[in-house]
Amino acid sequence: MRRQVLVLFIGLGIVLMLSNCVLAQNLKIADYQFDTQSMGMFHYAGVEGVVQNVGSKTVSFATIKVNFYDSNNTVVGRDLQTISDLGPGEKWRFKLYYTYRGPEQVVTSYKIWIRE
Repeated sequence: MRRQVLVLFIGLGIVLMLSNCVLAQNLKIADYQFDTQSMGMFHYAGVEGVVQNVGSKTVSFATIKVNFYDSNNTVVGRDLQTISDLGPGEKWRFKLYYTYRGPEQVVTSYKIWIRE
């Protein structure tokens, strides 16, 4: 069975769905938001959202991952979360973060994907 991948590239409010790359057949990102904050010299970038099982069988294991990019499209941070035993129609809330220091690594975009 061939697996497909869902890839979202978010940058400055622009969403692109790349149809050739879909890893999760039974899972979809139902809702999400990207946020950045600064506290002194420390900065935070995060993606929070909900993954839903849209299939007819329980997904026993999956991973949701995010890469954070700077303005040069260089990966400056990563995070991941595992999902387990998600039944049909069920939802899983995720929170993926990256904390960094100084202006040299300002996060301007991210890419998020799910793999079953």
